Amino acid sequence: MIVIVRLYEMKRSPFPAIFVFVILLTTLSFPLDFVLFGHKDAVWELQTDGNLIYSVSADETLKVWSKELVLLNTVTTHSSWARCVALSDKYIAVGGYKPDNEIRVYDKSNLKFLYTLKGHTASVFTLSFYKNYLFSGGSDNSILVWKDFKLFKRLKYHDAWVRKIVVFGDFLVSGDENGRVVFSNIADFSLVKMFELGSMVNAMSIMESSLIVGTANGTVYEFQIVGRDVKYRKVLSLDSPVEAIDSQGNYLYVSQLGSVFLFEKKAGSFKKMRKINVSPSEVSTLKVVGATIFAGNRQGEIYSYSITGDYKAKSPRHFFSSAKIIKSYKNNELIVARENGNVENYSIQTGLLKWSYNIGTSARFVAEAKDEIVVGSGSGKLFLLKGGKLTASIVTEDALISYLKLKDNLFYVGSLGKVYLLEKTDRWSIKPVLKLEGEWITALSYSGNVIYIGTNAGNVYTFDTKNGKASRIYNYPSCAVSILMVNSSLYAFFFDGKYAIFDGKSWQLKNSEISPLYSVYLSGKDLILVGNGIKIKDKSLSFEAPVLDVVKDEKASNVLYAVLSNGVVVELTNVMPSRKFSGDIGKISTIYADDIIVCGHEDGKVSVWKYVGGKLELSMVLDDHADSVKKVVRYKDTVISASNDRTIKFWDLKTGKLKRTLVGHTGYVWSLFVVGDTLISGGWDGKVLFWNLKDYSLKAIYDIKFSATDIWSYSSSTAYISTLEGYVVSVSNKGISSLKLSPQTLWTIEGVADGNGKVRIYTAGWDGRVFVLNEELKDIKSFKGHNSTIFKVILYDGKIITAGSDNLLKVWDENYNSIGTYSDFRQSVLSIALSKSLGLIITTDGKNILTTDVKSMINF
Repeated sequence: MIVIVRLYEMKRSPFPAIFVFVILLTTLSFPLDFVLFGHKDAVWELQTDGNLIYSVSADETLKVWSKELVLLNTVTTHSSWARCVALSDKYIAVGGYKPDNEIRVYDKSNLKFLYTLKGHTASVFTLSFYKNYLFSGGSDNSILVWKDFKLFKRLKYHDAWVRKIVVFGDFLVSGDENGRVVFSNIADFSLVKMFELGSMVNAMSIMESSLIVGTANGTVYEFQIVGRDVKYRKVLSLDSPVEAIDSQGNYLYVSQLGSVFLFEKKAGSFKKMRKINVSPSEVSTLKVVGATIFAGNRQGEIYSYSITGDYKAKSPRHFFSSAKIIKSYKNNELIVARENGNVENYSIQTGLLKWSYNIGTSARFVAEAKDEIVVGSGSGKLFLLKGGKLTASIVTEDALISYLKLKDNLFYVGSLGKVYLLEKTDRWSIKPVLKLEGEWITALSYSGNVIYIGTNAGNVYTFDTKNGKASRIYNYPSCAVSILMVNSSLYAFFFDGKYAIFDGKSWQLKNSEISPLYSVYLSGKDLILVGNGIKIKDKSLSFEAPVLDVVKDEKASNVLYAVLSNGVVVELTNVMPSRKFSGDIGKISTIYADDIIVCGHEDGKVSVWKYVGGKLELSMVLDDHADSVKKVVRYKDTVISASNDRTIKFWDLKTGKLKRTLVGHTGYVWSLFVVGDTLISGGWDGKVLFWNLKDYSLKAIYDIKFSATDIWSYSSSTAYISTLEGYVVSVSNKGISSLKLSPQTLWTIEGVADGNGKVRIYTAGWDGRVFVLNEELKDIKSFKGHNSTIFKVILYDGKIITAGSDNLLKVWDENYNSIGTYSDFRQSVLSIALSKSLGLIITTDGKNILTTDVKSMINF
């Protein structure tokens, strides 16, 4: 029986006891969550104070970034989309989407919550500060004027959703869904003038002495104040909606789809200077800071480029594979609780998964009670598990993100504005024992009768459990991630890598050299710091992904277990990797093989494997794609991956770090080929792109009009492409040629060029036929290879190998005669690659990597 319990609070007491009931009580509120990760949904707006970047998202959060796109802090602002953001010198205001409809105000110095402003009856789309005023507009067709954060006036100049508000000179300017632009006097908010543009106002920006307005029909207008009048004119007519605009001096930046266009204003006219492809998906917001363009998109990413178009950085994605980890000393097991809700139990001795249970929501902490596992979650539920089965759950208001274990049956648990006491006598009960309004409890520690508390606002408190009082003893403007007592001194560690030491008399602030810093573990007198790597004493180590949590095997003094943001759990001996556990990689979608094996996965990950002693060993997991990886290739010490997310990513094989993201396709990217220092990519957008691998510049674009499925090339200026529509296409500096070979998809293309310039092209697809062509795409030969789809053709040692969905590998001689069939597969073959250096055919059934000696296969 699954026990679902709800907190029931008696209002007679400020901290009532909360007991476990075997019932489910409904709630009208939505729980708020807290994680120090990147965005996981659309970025709606960017703002800047010139030093930092502030972003709000459909994932309900406000995040603060450095100009290098390093995450500095985060807070969950609403129970629905965080739709807009505005900055003053002291405050940050965030507007919420329906059904929230509220404005939340935070202290700009530390993200501490200050006020909730209620007045809108529908979504808040736009905010702007001016002196002691805050202006807000929304889908209730209203503009609200807040003075000192109290509702001062309601303006009803619009009969459609108010999309944008700016202060322009002595005017408050607003634009709505129907294209109405209203100028009102900021002194008394009286109506001055109204304009009907006829298309939704998407963007506004002050450009020197002008107001620039962009609309959904692609038109850009310039408004100017002339004497006591307001004049406007159309300055640009573009071919798609204007999504965002910003300006700097006499330069105007306009985003359309995934590109940013730069215009220069000269002598009253706007001249197009350049187009920069900045994002694989639609740019939803745009900010220019100094010489850098920041663009947020609908996939939850923020990209930065120089104003000349050079790629600079990309924000880290939400860690969908993140986890927390503990070691169970009772059973010599590792317990891993993941973002996807899986709670996994691994045997340390064998490394095998013993049991797994999904709690149905993201895990935020995991702890061990006497004979149960305690899991705090992002939904506010607390789960109790025993032997892989749920024994009870308790529901609180908001995410449970931190804990302090005093005894097997006694815990303190941190949430939004509350510290709970979790206790088990004959059954588990939970009650709040401390309220800290507007702050997330992110760290808990204790000494004697004193509990030490760290918050997302960077505050450190002492909480006396005898008198129930809390006092702030320190503040630093970064989220506290850990508080520990070390050698009679109090250490407070912060997300930006700084830590403060209190020796009983004064505080000292120091730099840990690990930034961001996610967790700190105390083993004896040794501190183990994890984040952008691991640091213990004078030793440090970095991985392909950030380290989120760590636990030490106290029975083996030199063994650590670390969990990475990509879901991999690493066992380290003497601070060196000795074993890896991974229970969180999606199905294999594509394979590349040479002296290493690289797999692309349906969940967007790329895994790298070494072949050692006849066995495959997981080397690293590369995690940044937002959708299925469809092709992986290698260029020197770089792995290159292409994805359905329309990007091409470059990974350093030595460190596993993401080096670069190329944006150029507007459809799925399923094909890559490296020839010399040239990368050729093909997309479902009908484009084939040639890239210079030395500087990542785009050399050539060919519009073939068909969706590319595979590419082969023998020179840096020529490529042959198989397509979804059944055509084979050749592109070169001489032009584009195509030939229809199949009524449906050609999935694979391969070729060979001998020293005499003779070229043979081999392509195959849905009907099982193999087509042999020459360089001019003249049909030389075709033969029936399989009675099902052929998804791969491989050339090896003068022979042709074909792989079909009939689960057969067939071998053909140079005269296209069948010389053998290999059918020793227990499961379906979904992808295949040839490693000539290892002498292996690498296949997969989607879950497992299978190896076959190529010589034994073709010789039978």
